[in-house]
Amino acid sequence: MTESSSPSLGLGAEVKAILHLAWPLVIAQLAMMGQGVIEALLAGHISARVLAGVAIGASLVVIPMMGMIVLMYAVPPIVARLAASGRRREVGAVFVQALWLGIAVGLAMLALVRWAAPLAVAAAEIPHPLAEDVGGFLDAVSWALPAVGIFMACRGLSDGLSLPIPTMVLTLIGLVLLVPIGYLLMNGGAGLPPLGAAGAGYAAVFIDWLGVIVFLSWLRLSGNYVSIELRPAPRRPNRAVLLDFLRVGGPMAIAFVLQIALFSFATVSLGRYGDIVVGAHQIALNVALLGAMVSMGIANAATIRVSMALGTGDGTALRHAGLAGILLALGFAAIWAALLAASPGAVAGLYTHDAALIGGAVPLIVMAGLLQFPDGLQAACNGALRGLDDFAGPMALAAFGYWIVGAPLGFTLAVGLDGKAPGMWTGICAGVTVSALLLLARLRRRLPS
Repeated sequence: MTESSSPSLGLGAEVKAILHLAWPLVIAQLAMMGQGVIEALLAGHISARVLAGVAIGASLVVIPMMGMIVLMYAVPPIVARLAASGRRREVGAVFVQALWLGIAVGLAMLALVRWAAPLAVAAAEIPHPLAEDVGGFLDAVSWALPAVGIFMACRGLSDGLSLPIPTMVLTLIGLVLLVPIGYLLMNGGAGLPPLGAAGAGYAAVFIDWLGVIVFLSWLRLSGNYVSIELRPAPRRPNRAVLLDFLRVGGPMAIAFVLQIALFSFATVSLGRYGDIVVGAHQIALNVALLGAMVSMGIANAATIRVSMALGTGDGTALRHAGLAGILLALGFAAIWAALLAASPGAVAGLYTHDAALIGGAVPLIVMAGLLQFPDGLQAACNGALRGLDDFAGPMALAAFGYWIVGAPLGFTLAVGLDGKAPGMWTGICAGVTVSALLLLARLRRRLPS
């Protein structure tokens, strides 16, 4: 039995086991985050208004997009369970149902974005020139949502069969291609007009649909999937399988959307203060989310280790797995926070040369570093609780921390007391801290003494 599969390990060995599982998951999470970072970098070098337009647009579309992505995380464990039990030929039928789910949810999210986003922009009282950039980005990027759903179905099949490399390779290739394609569409050239914020959206559409075409082709042509019947009968939607996807993925999606929605609420609320405030906020948010992606990868590894320990009934292994995830998440938080605090101006300079934007972003980047501690703690606790099959409780605690504490406090400090972005970030930090402490308390109660 290998170190990564043995549940009965000491604390130090458990930390190593989680690291062994976490590194490919971290790469996958960072690759997902990379598209938004590249879009922000390209936009920031055009103008503060284009950066703000992409920032607000991305903050609105990320809610349905990430909700869909996390919902589709239900596919890998179902595929893995079938494969591990010697029922690989049934995996193809599950994959077909995952495709149905990805297409249906993707189309639903496309309709939602095109209907609801203009209402949100109007309600936020965003100035007219900036509102046009936001609308252009959303109109374009909405066409990528069905592609994301299909891609996640392909990823669920491959990851569930312990073949995560295609996902990472395709995502990284997409990021490389996004740079020249995004630059061309946003700035113009080769006979194309400059599209600004809308160009970032169309670049994402091109990259995401290209990824779908290549992934589906890879599944058909690669020898790694020859034992899977990818075109089984029946091919129509199966209600029982789809409901199983929703049972597993639904609570995870809701909990994740609650957190993303808090950041989106902050971005839209700050839109009333114009380009510089929103742009500075978006720079800090990007560096904070980079850290969150690493924490999420660690949390996903902790989920696996806790689940394995739960299956053996080993209380010591359960405690070690939960604690190891927390230690790793907090250790990374300390490193990332120190780097951000040491050179916030240099970090901001990677996004823009605008002196006003850099000046506004510097204090927010320091706050983003401090946020890494409660965010890493809550991610690790959530991961361990998922391994204990605890979904509804953590979701409720997240809702309380984010929306009963964080959002009202942030809005009051930012808008009511005119604290602007620093006030909003104070509220965010408070909400995430409350959520983290509540989740830690719940985990301590659930783990054996």
